[in-house]
Amino acid sequence: MTEATTTLTRAAVVDSKAGITRYGLATHLHDAFPQAIFMGMTGTPTSAEDRDTQGVFGDYVDIYDVADSQEDKTTVPIFYEARVIDLANNEQNDSDLYADLDALLDDDEDDRPVHRL
Repeated sequence: MTEATTTLTRAAVVDSKAGITRYGLATHLHDAFPQAIFMGMTGTPTSAEDRDTQGVFGDYVDIYDVADSQEDKTTVPIFYEARVIDLANNEQNDSDLYADLDALLDDDEDDRPVHRL
């Protein structure tokens, strides 16, 4: 922990992205302003050995999750179907796709070169 840079007793830190993306900044602000009031809003709180949203911002004031938003009818029901997609390289499919692409590009009047990756 670093030494506090101020002794202000009436400071507030509000972070609208208090999850993992700005966790480091929030931690530094917490160290710099230990007397401040911290409020963080996030859809992705973290709880790991080196990152803990509640450790910086404190206990949850409110939790509004997807189930709540569906009950309020602000979100349509979300259905998830787990699938495994075979992403193996298939040279025949690649060849067919390039042939189709070449045919489409031949019909185009644009003469810019096409680079394949």
